[in-house]
Amino acid sequence: MAIVASIKRITHLVGYSFRETAVALDAFGLRMAGNNVADFNFCRQRNMMPLYDKKPEAAASVFVDSSADVIGDVTLAQGASVWPGVVIRGDAAAVSIGENSNVQDDTVINSWGSKNESPVTVGNNVTIGHGAIIGGGCSIADEAFIGMNSVIGSDVVIEKHAMTAAGAVIPDGATVPSLSLIHI
Repeated sequence: MAIVASIKRITHLVGYSFRETAVALDAFGLRMAGNNVADFNFCRQRNMMPLYDKKPEAAASVFVDSSADVIGDVTLAQGASVWPGVVIRGDAAAVSIGENSNVQDDTVINSWGSKNESPVTVGNNVTIGHGAIIGGGCSIADEAFIGMNSVIGSDVVIEKHAMTAAGAVIPDGATVPSLSLIHI
């Protein structure tokens, strides 16, 4: 039994060494190509990934969970946070997340679907609840609140201090007025 345990331990250490070497070589290759995405302390697993020439950018105080994916033309401002399982895709258009805004677990923000190919903009101090889906071209103003599992269609405008209740569905092109609560 001791021999089997020793072999398992050695196999684990060799595998670990290969993985760590691969991560280091990957980071070195990215730096040689002029891409500093691997330099972020919070993204050891490369959860911030360029897509062709589109590279995500993040302020120094941003938190991105290791299981989140931030891909392409995405900008995260000071104090923004991206939690487990989130996917933010800046592939068809840009996505910007404002200061101190938080994107909670399992939310998907994509840039597809906008009739005008407009970017997705999330203002400052916005909370996007767990499991929300944000369509392309959406504009979410400062201090808005998106409830859990809300579905926000493409080209939706959510004005300052507006709220969507949990599970709300906002159709394409709609406007959620300031200081209102939508619970459809």
